[in-house]
Amino acid sequence: MVWDSESGRPLYNAVVWLDTRTSQLAEECTERTPTKDREHFKRSTGLPIHPYFSALKLKWLLENVDEVERAAHRGSLLFGTVDSWLLWKMAGQHVTDVTNASRTLLFDLNRCRWSEELCHFFGVPMNILPTVKSSSEPYGTIREGPLKGVPITGCLGDQQSAMVGHNCLKAGETKSTYGTGTFMLCNTGRRPVISDDGLLTTVGFQFGPDEPVYYALVIRPPL
Repeated sequence: MVWDSESGRPLYNAVVWLDTRTSQLAEECTERTPTKDREHFKRSTGLPIHPYFSALKLKWLLENVDEVERAAHRGSLLFGTVDSWLLWKMAGQHVTDVTNASRTLLFDLNRCRWSEELCHFFGVPMNILPTVKSSSEPYGTIREGPLKGVPITGCLGDQQSAMVGHNCLKAGETKSTYGTGTFMLCNTGRRPVISDDGLLTTVGFQFGPDEPVYYALVIRPPL
């Protein structure tokens, strides 16, 4: 999602995970890496260069939608996954959590923060990215409606929340989720495990800003 911080208005339709308009862009970015390998950034991100993830979708929006480009030049452009958009609308906060950030191809898993290297590579201005928080801490309060004043204190990506919801909180515990796709997440504990066999690495959860980050391996349909 991309929107204007001044008007609060979306600047383009949401580009969803199944959208493959950036397939050619993924090939071009792969060719620009020193190794010409789509897994060139996998040691830091846990992910290959692929249309599935946010970085290429955002790059496409910046390069192909005039209103998005103009907002970037004005300094009013904001980007986020759907959780960020909802938090902005409900609480007026431009934030996300570590699990959602880890699926953008712009997040350094080892340092748990946005990567300057990756943002530069994909041409993404870092000032448009949301603040990254843990999965469980105050995010703000709902500003209007029947729930006005109710605090928002949790945020998790959908696959990760399914793992947490089934109490897979220890290394080795695994959850398989069936929906639009089929995804199996295996808790790997407090360090990211990088697979050489096609699995993705993601943040699983972090239950507070001073609590440890837990990671997971993701088995999903072939990318």
